[in-house]
Amino acid sequence: MPQLSLIRYLHWIKFISLLYVFTSCQNNPTNERFVIAFSQCTNDDAFQKNMLREMERELVFYPEVTFLFEDAHNNLQEQIKDIDNLLKKPIDALIVVPLEARGMTPVIEKAYAKGIPVILVDRTVNTNKFTAYIGVDNRNIGRKAGHYLAQLLNGQGQVLEISGQVGSSPSLERHAGFLEAIRQYPDILVSKEIYGNWETEKAKVALEKVIEKYKGIDAIFTQNDLMAQGAYEVCKKYGLNDQIKIVSIDALPGDSGGIQMVLDKKIEATFLNPTGGEEAIRITMKILKKESYVKINHLPTLGIAYEDALVWKNQTDKVINEEKIIALKEHRLAKDQALFKYFSLLIVALAIVTILVLVILFQSARKRRQLQLYADKIASHSEVLEDHATELENTQRQLEHRNEELQAQKEDLNRHMEEVLTLQEHMEQKQIQIEKTNQDLESQKVTLEQLYQVLRRKNTAITDSLRYAKGIQQTIFPSESELKRVFQEHFIIYQPKDIVSGDFYWMYRQNHKAFFVVADCTGHGVPGAFMSIIGYSLLKEIIVLKKIHQPDHILSILHKEVIHTLKQFENNMDDGMDIVIITLEAIRGVGKINLQFSGARNELMYVSNQEVMVLKGDRQSIGGYSVGGKPTFKLRQMTLDGEDGIIYLFTDGFADTPNPKRRCFGSRRLKTMMVDVGRFPLEQQKEKFLNALKTHAQETPNRDDITLLGLKPNFDLLLEKTS
Repeated sequence: MPQLSLIRYLHWIKFISLLYVFTSCQNNPTNERFVIAFSQCTNDDAFQKNMLREMERELVFYPEVTFLFEDAHNNLQEQIKDIDNLLKKPIDALIVVPLEARGMTPVIEKAYAKGIPVILVDRTVNTNKFTAYIGVDNRNIGRKAGHYLAQLLNGQGQVLEISGQVGSSPSLERHAGFLEAIRQYPDILVSKEIYGNWETEKAKVALEKVIEKYKGIDAIFTQNDLMAQGAYEVCKKYGLNDQIKIVSIDALPGDSGGIQMVLDKKIEATFLNPTGGEEAIRITMKILKKESYVKINHLPTLGIAYEDALVWKNQTDKVINEEKIIALKEHRLAKDQALFKYFSLLIVALAIVTILVLVILFQSARKRRQLQLYADKIASHSEVLEDHATELENTQRQLEHRNEELQAQKEDLNRHMEEVLTLQEHMEQKQIQIEKTNQDLESQKVTLEQLYQVLRRKNTAITDSLRYAKGIQQTIFPSESELKRVFQEHFIIYQPKDIVSGDFYWMYRQNHKAFFVVADCTGHGVPGAFMSIIGYSLLKEIIVLKKIHQPDHILSILHKEVIHTLKQFENNMDDGMDIVIITLEAIRGVGKINLQFSGARNELMYVSNQEVMVLKGDRQSIGGYSVGGKPTFKLRQMTLDGEDGIIYLFTDGFADTPNPKRRCFGSRRLKTMMVDVGRFPLEQQKEKFLNALKTHAQETPNRDDITLLGLKPNFDLLLEKTS
């Protein structure tokens, strides 16, 4: 009977569950669901915010879509990490606004290789491994802006361009299209290109650095409206807003957008750049539903001048108001749907409760009938219990007999206890033997302690010798006062792996010319230090005594002297050094500094106003494995214009510094950081480099010696006479 009741009860539960599922399905007419992920390079500017709003508005028509959003905050590594995390989730499509074309290419190809549709919006990457692209033809919009600006200047004048972000595809393509148009007007000169990183404040900072030099320009071309606002504010500050005409791209709506700036006569015109948010969702849904689509989708563009701006302003304001009304209606609709779902569930719950009450009443009636049957059974069981009582009496007699047996076992236990006591006496004797052994061990401990003290004294003596050797080695480094007589600012990061180092730097000045050397000798510690002393001695002999002053000639002679000094033809030693030599000479009458450079596997970076120049050394070390060859080192020269440029010299120790996961800091990351911090004073740069190194290493021991120098040469200091 109980089994039958349980089965019927389970049937009722199945029936109620099916009823609930049927009711719930009324709110989900389709079982086809999609997950779309969106990785945006930033959501901090008005253009990207408008793009996200358009996507969310279009998604209202696709309730079957779950939308995942990630904001990279203008950080390349963060966006790559965001996409890697999204690829671990069960997504059906990936929409991306890539921060950089080259840097984002590998992760885009990775997603595409997994078979996930990849839709690029506004920006492209350096690969064709993506599913679709939506955005304006950036080269075409740059070209249209160039023609418009040329007509505005009547075919002659000077123009300054404010580009977006270094390496981003819209910045590169708009710049190329703009130059393509301007080349058709020979009397128009593009005087300067600077970078505003798509932001108002950064555009202001970059423009203020050069505005004094380019006050005579006639126009500014900015690659978006935010940077146009920054350009206008700088022009107004210097009283140039009536002289300089500004043309921009984006035509953003709203009180602070490009259309309003045209109406306020802050800029001459802005070119329409649709965000592509709505189109991105529509094309993505076509792809997911296996419908036909176009891979490259270029959105239309046109220029909006003052005569058209009011019409566009009214239309965009109307759209914004309609968006607010739609949002309010969506909110009300959501509330109505929630109420409908609540009442639907309430009706189902009442039906379930009613059914359960009926089931309980039916079950209680059955229970009463069962209780009567159980009472009859109890009466018959009483007779059985009397029989059990008789059996219990018999059991008691058996227990008494068992008790007598236990008493006998107790006596046996007492005998065993006597045997245990005997064993205890034997254990005490063993304890005495163990204590004697401990005394012997204590004596041996004293002996080991004495040996440890001897080793400690020897180690201290060796360490003191190395510290003295470190002092001797550091005498070859230029003093602070010597550096200040050549450089306006400088910083030095010098971190030997051991007490003494295989890295060294040296400076020598003669009249209006200064020589500067940074070298990384084979090995580190004592062997590297010996090589650094040999290198210093040979360089001093070549430059000071033999008066050989051209960097490529210095390296060639140094190579031969290292081979000769170490007798490498005889003993097959492969020791040597990687080195860079520069000369800085003040050119009278011109007011500029001539820089000569030659390098053996080391390079130089020069950063000035976010412009970067890399001088690479030859792929040839000094001495070592190159003994059998006849190396020729190339001479490279450049003229330093202005005093804002910074020279960075470094060995490979910084880039090779590992973290706890054994991943290096990286040469590419180091060079990118040099560009990013180039606008700060050198003392602040030093602090930023040290903090970045500390954050990366997390107390992981250095793999090599670390040397990094930042130098800002000064023309007037080089002209001063040496004492």
